[in-house]
Amino acid sequence: MLSHLKRKPTDGSGARTLAGTGNITLAPRGAAPPISFLYFIAGFGVYRMKPASGPNTGWNDDLGFNIGMGLNFGDSPIEPFLEVRVHRVSSEDGPIKFMPINLGIHF
Repeated sequence: MLSHLKRKPTDGSGARTLAGTGNITLAPRGAAPPISFLYFIAGFGVYRMKPASGPNTGWNDDLGFNIGMGLNFGDSPIEPFLEVRVHRVSSEDGPIKFMPINLGIHF
């Protein structure tokens, strides 16, 4: 995952994040294609974060975890998905939480 987070649109604060996570996906049975398939996802890994401003603007490597859910649309070799996850990273300045919403394709 590569992302750029902003806390306030006017002050330029935020962080750049590069993460490598391992995840487990659980998909309950019973959803009928082609409407959607619900799934749950959770995992942990290393988050490399760089603050956009402040006294420490170097890269920091911290451990974190994520949990979320998503929907797969359709039942074909290439299918779109919508996913939301909550990430929590343990940093020396305290926990950092963010919640990206992803739209993409599985293939």
